[in-house]
Amino acid sequence: MTTGERIKLALTSRRMEKYLTRMFKNRVPVFDYKVHLRGEKSFLDIYRDDWRLFMTPSRLQYEPHDITDEHAKPWLNEKCTMIDNALNVYTRLQNVFRAQVMNLHVYLDEIEPTPIPKIINHPCVANMTGVHIYGGTVQRCDLDAVMEWKQENAIQFITVGSDNIPSDYRHPN
Repeated sequence: MTTGERIKLALTSRRMEKYLTRMFKNRVPVFDYKVHLRGEKSFLDIYRDDWRLFMTPSRLQYEPHDITDEHAKPWLNEKCTMIDNALNVYTRLQNVFRAQVMNLHVYLDEIEPTPIPKIINHPCVANMTGVHIYGGTVQRCDLDAVMEWKQENAIQFITVGSDNIPSDYRHPN
């Protein structure tokens, strides 16, 4: 069974999701996840066989093995923002299929106004391997939230790929 087939199977019902969670609970993690927060264009990359899971119809060219928004509908909540949906889908996916490496990519110029502290404080982000921020303007309070996110005794990476950060910014971490 391919990665995508297992994910689609988990998406069919809560019962199947729980069954697969028990089945793969003690397996060695072989997945690498990338959560791309791009506002309405948010999606997840599942690196093992290069799968992508989309939460909305994508402007990107679908590959035959991509998991479309139609497949993901059971895990989406219409009352939540797309960012919350992406993080919630990631959480459920991580519960079913654990990952070795988990990275969060935030594209500031696509999710204005920027809710960096809200994103960083989401429960699933605490176990991420890396937080990468691109584009837009990064405020001091956002930089502080990212710098304080780093967990003690963990290997975590922080990347800020933006030209618009305060030049005199300092933080103890």
